[in-house]
Amino acid sequence: MYLEFRIMRIFKKINNNVALARDEQGRESVVFATGVGFPPIPYELTDESTIQRVFRDVDQGLLRAVSSILDDVLAAALDIGDLASAALRCDLNSNLVFTLGDHLQFAVERAKDGIAFDNPLALEVEYVYPRESEVARRGLDIMWRHTGIRLPDHELSSIALHLVNAESADAHDPENIALIMKSAAVIEQVTAIVEREMDINVDRSSWGYARFITHIRYLIKRLSSDQDPIASQNAGLFAHVSESFPEAYRCALRVSEFLCSHYGRASSDEETLYLMMYLNRLRSDATR
Repeated sequence: MYLEFRIMRIFKKINNNVALARDEQGRESVVFATGVGFPPIPYELTDESTIQRVFRDVDQGLLRAVSSILDDVLAAALDIGDLASAALRCDLNSNLVFTLGDHLQFAVERAKDGIAFDNPLALEVEYVYPRESEVARRGLDIMWRHTGIRLPDHELSSIALHLVNAESADAHDPENIALIMKSAAVIEQVTAIVEREMDINVDRSSWGYARFITHIRYLIKRLSSDQDPIASQNAGLFAHVSESFPEAYRCALRVSEFLCSHYGRASSDEETLYLMMYLNRLRSDATR
């Protein structure tokens, strides 16, 4: 989260341009500012012109990795985060700059050592998350401008997954990216079911599809965990929507059956109701 400027007391250096600070209310923040780590610490930072970014609610465990990230890599991560926030039109988790910066630093080191390996789900990631993948594609250019290093194209999917993760309410969970990677292939199979059952071509760049896969992603997380299903509070609405939109209802049942066969747990009526609503929106978008 970016914050308004307040006089802050710098109390810990992370590197020359990143430090920990407390404001007048005692709230801790991570400050990106030119030369913020140079003066003797602690001290009060009063010159707003030196500040690039201020973040709050950063996972303290991530800060240990920041000191090993080169300044130009962190600058690239900042610019990619700004681009993503504008392009995806959403607030991204404060940890993105640090998790992405850490990944980019490791990618730079691999590139220098001539080490390369492909993401086996790269095609699915790009297909399921086209908006994030486009930002990631531009992110490779940002990295090149900041560092002079052209990362291989397969890094696109990894950057995109970091962005998807930062959109999630569970972006603090280190296992979330692994879940997203595993669910990407499943989401593509679900999309194929939707296209076949509803006889439509899904526009994967549409906001309707973005909302649909967000719902599917959370549904997959629920089905693959020990979380209890959402109890239905809309039995009457479920019956009404099922009757009013039989095609969406039949398709929702096929998707639910597929997910149940994959994860061994059934969707609740409430989850199926939301699925029907998203499916009906996809159908409307496809027939405009």
